[in-house]
Amino acid sequence: MADLHAHINALITCARYLGAQLATRGVNEGPMLRFRATAPDQVFYIIGAGASVNDLSEADCAMIEAATSASINMAALLPLEVDITSLELVADAHQAESIAANLQSRKKPVLIWYQDRAKHATPHWERLRRQFPVFAYKRASVSVRKRLETYRHIFRTVMRPRLFDGADLRVSFAVTGSLARLTLLGCALGYRRFCYVGIDLGSTPYFWQEATGLRGAAPWQDKSGLYNPKPSVADFQTGPAVVPSFHDFLRILKAEGGQDLSFATLDPKGRSNLTRFLRDDLNKA
Repeated sequence: MADLHAHINALITCARYLGAQLATRGVNEGPMLRFRATAPDQVFYIIGAGASVNDLSEADCAMIEAATSASINMAALLPLEVDITSLELVADAHQAESIAANLQSRKKPVLIWYQDRAKHATPHWERLRRQFPVFAYKRASVSVRKRLETYRHIFRTVMRPRLFDGADLRVSFAVTGSLARLTLLGCALGYRRFCYVGIDLGSTPYFWQEATGLRGAAPWQDKSGLYNPKPSVADFQTGPAVVPSFHDFLRILKAEGGQDLSFATLDPKGRSNLTRFLRDDLNKA
C-alpha cells in the first residue's frame, strides 16, 4: 500500500510539473543561463535574513560578491552585491520601496527570481517588476501527503532526473520553501558546492533587529510593523506540518544527488542552527 501511495503521488507531481512547463513555454531562459557554473569548484552562495549575516567581515563579503549568489526575500535589503534576488510576496509599500532603493544602489545588476502566482501579484510587486529585470518561474508542488518516504521516492523518480542535466529553469519543485527552491536552482545551474549565509533557521533574530548591521549599516526601520516578530526555531524543526523539513531535504539531496555535492555555512561566530546541523549531522564522518 505504501508503494502504491508513493507511485500515485509521483504521478500527480509529474503531471503538475508538465503543467508548469506548459504554462511557462514562452519564458526565455537566457537571463538565468548567464549564471551557469563553469567549473566544478565554483560555490553558489545563498543569503538569508538571519542575524548571523551581520558577523561577516569585509573579506567575507568580497568573497561572496566575487562568486554567484542569491538572496532570499528580505535579504534583498542587505548592503551586499548579489546576482539573484528571490522574491515572493511583497506585502506593503514600505517593503517595496526599501527593496527598490537598495537594489538601485548596487553596482552589480540583479535579476529578480519571482514565483509567478496570482496571490503574489500585489500593486507593490508590480512596481518592482517595472523597475528591475525579472525571471518568473512556476512551481510544481510535490505531492507527499506528509510522508517522508513518499518524498524520497518522488525525489528519486521524478525530481532527480529533472534537476541536473538539462534542467528546465522555468519550473521549480515546491514543498519545502524558498530556501530549498534556491538550492534546487543552484543544482539546475550546475553548482555542486553550496554555502549558506544568514540561514539561521530560527536561532537568531532577523538581521535588522540587531543594533549594528552588515558592514556597519544602520538597522532597517520596519515602519509597517510587519517584520519584527522573532523567528521561531519550531518553524524549521522536523514535524508533521512540514514534510520534508529543510534538514530532511538536504539529507535526501546529498544522498541522491551525488557524492560531490557539498554544503557549508559562512557563520563566523557559529550562531546558526544550520551550522550545527551540518557539523553534527549531515557532514559528520
